[in-house]
Amino acid sequence: MGETLRIGFVVVHQLPVSPDTLLLRLLGKGSVQRQAIAELLELPEQPLKSIVLENLIKLEVMLKSRRRRSKLELNAVDRARMIMRCSKEELLQELS
Repeated sequence: MGETLRIGFVVVHQLPVSPDTLLLRLLGKGSVQRQAIAELLELPEQPLKSIVLENLIKLEVMLKSRRRRSKLELNAVDRARMIMRCSKEELLQELS
């Protein structure tokens, strides 16, 4: 018989709070996402943090350019804005 198709589901709000699950938890919502954002902002400057923030900014720009946005896209834009706002505030604190 042929190969089987394997499908898995991730229940984001049930993931353990650890660095290994951070990226998936950023895609969550509510308190799960807020916790993940806080963890991301607490990370020392490193490539992962820069890459994630950069891609969230790119996502926001891409979604802003679309005329019609789905509810999911609007939520993603809101998340990206929250992360960028927190990141800017953190940067300003470090500079002062």
